[in-house]
Amino acid sequence: MYSLSPSKEETYVEFKRGLMNLKAIKTNNQRRRELKLKTTPGLWYCRATDDDHCMNARYVGLSPSPNYLPDHEWEHDHRQGLAFGNEEQEDPDKVIAITLLQVPPLAMVEESDENMEFIVFAHNENVEDEVDWLLSKAEAKNSALEALKTLYADLEGYLIGAWTGNEGLESMRDFAGTVITALES
Repeated sequence: MYSLSPSKEETYVEFKRGLMNLKAIKTNNQRRRELKLKTTPGLWYCRATDDDHCMNARYVGLSPSPNYLPDHEWEHDHRQGLAFGNEEQEDPDKVIAITLLQVPPLAMVEESDENMEFIVFAHNENVEDEVDWLLSKAEAKNSALEALKTLYADLEGYLIGAWTGNEGLESMRDFAGTVITALES
């Protein structure tokens, strides 16, 4: 029975790993986009305010702080924005997530500022990140396509030299041809 040389077999195995990695990246990015489309639309903002007892509170909101400055991530608004029943209380329909609320003690993790900043950043990803992702996807697809074309040509050469009817080589060649067609479309 005719088989691929060890270096060709390693190339084939590496190529299959690459295809599985591309599929995982596509699935994760597709899921991320689907989830983002289901979130509250619009820009989200980091908000720092006070609670019922004038203790620090942090949340993600739909409107910027009254003293918002574009060159700062967030500034304390010097209000009681998360004080229940207070005239300064933020409209609950504009609060996305609370990352620090000490009174009542509902959210008090050490990294409340970082969590708030991450939530806002993850939602407000800018267009440059999307462009970079698309470029990396195109580069990965082109690399995989070139590797597959090389493998396909090698398999064709092996089939000509091998006795016909070698099902293992023919199925590998057919698989490679199918993937080339899919990647080129």
